[in-house]
Amino acid sequence: YSVTLDSGGNAYLTGYFTNESDFDPNSGLYNLQSGGFYDGYVVKLFCSDTVSSYAQISTCAGNYVFGDSVYTSSGIYSLVLPSYAGCDSMATIDITFYKLNPVITINGFKLGVDNSFAQYQWLKDGQVIPGARDSIYTVTGNGNYQVIVTSEAGCMDTSEAYAVSNAGIKGNNIPGSSIGVYPNPASDLVYIQSPVGVRMYLTDISGRIITSAQKVDSLSLAALKEGVYLLNITDEKGLVLKVVKLVKSR
Repeated sequence: YSVTLDSGGNAYLTGYFTNESDFDPNSGLYNLQSGGFYDGYVVKLFCSDTVSSYAQISTCAGNYVFGDSVYTSSGIYSLVLPSYAGCDSMATIDITFYKLNPVITINGFKLGVDNSFAQYQWLKDGQVIPGARDSIYTVTGNGNYQVIVTSEAGCMDTSEAYAVSNAGIKGNNIPGSSIGVYPNPASDLVYIQSPVGVRMYLTDISGRIITSAQKVDSLSLAALKEGVYLLNITDEKGLVLKVVKLVKSR
């Protein structure tokens, strides 16, 4: 005759029955005999297998699959999972994705990496360079160079390729150490001090060229947003003499 729920999700049923009736909602038996021709009853139904769980996940993979859901960003997620008996359980997972994203930096014919990692392995044209396991690699020939980095947690990632096409060109033999860039960080003008005329191009950290110029001794950062940029300084033939990580401040 009547059904209601309490705040815990338990169900209450009331009505009447006659003779003998089974009040067990499952496969078992719970028989009651009516005291007269009709007898009233109240039944409480509740889930006995409802549970909650918490798991902390750290992964180097690009995604994490749990049940029917796929996660690609770090965060705390809660899932409601039905049991075989039809009751709901709660699972909470705290996922951390390790994303290394190494970027190759250039200083003349020396290639480096923008951050520090536990291990390095340099590649040329997709092939491992034997013994090239330092954070700095000196280019000896033209080709597409990459670096595989490994973090302390054991996560690995491979950089985008950096193409070298001027390894056989003789430039002005100007060492990068003789070129000065100041101030750094800077809010507006940055000055380039060099014993010879140079060219330059400025990129964001992903390598996208923002501006370029020839035979300049200063660069304005006034129109740029705060952040980190790469100033590439070359000779007149395009040989990279020095790469400086510039910090744009307020």
